[in-house]
This record gives sequence, structure tokens and C-alpha cells, in this order.
Amino acid sequence: MFTELAKKLSALLITTEDHERESYLASSVDLVDLEHRINVVETHADPARWYVSSTPHEWRI
Repeated sequence: MFTELAKKLSALLITTEDHERESYLASSVDLVDLEHRINVVETHADPARWYVSSTPHEWRI
């Protein structure tokens, strides 16, 4: 019973992480921003560091 629940939860989390990464990359405003975001995704394993916004990190206050 708990094994099935753990498998379903794991599948949900993987899907959520993939969706967050794709949303993060898709919200880039230009090619330079996209390259920066790809670099962030490749160098940071922690998805909590990604921000889902159309505003580049350098423009935030």
C-alpha cells in the first residue's frame, strides 16, 4: 500500500519538476536570457533556485 503511494508521489514530483524546468526556460525573453537560464538549469540541481517569471534575474530589485 505504501509502496504504491510512494511510486505515485515520485512520478508526480518528477512530472512537476519537468514542468517547472520547461516553464522556466519557456519564459525567457530572448536568446541571451534563454542561454543564461539553460546554464542555471545545468549548474543548479535544486529546482527551488529556479524562478518562473518572464523577468530576467538581473532586472529584479
